Amino acid sequence: MLGHISLLDKLSAEAGNPSRNPYSSDAIAWFVRLAKLEERSGGSGSAEYMREARVRCEKLGRVDCSEESLRRQIDRMDTIALSQIN
Repeated sequence: MLGHISLLDKLSAEAGNPSRNPYSSDAIAWFVRLAKLEERSGGSGSAEYMREARVRCEKLGRVDCSEESLRRQIDRMDTIALSQIN
């Protein structure tokens, strides 16, 4: 996942406006997913991954970058994606 985030960061940096492209938003989502995975596996990186997601969210100028809001958004996105698989 971290490798994928690095790729997204590279693509974002190459974009004309790094703060307004899908790569930046995708990276935030992956940091939230990493935080959730760390929680489930008992790892110690959850807080750091969530902090990174919040910092990136704030840099994009979003209105609500709270942990709760980010978790809700990602849960919703993942539920929709999973429903398309079945």
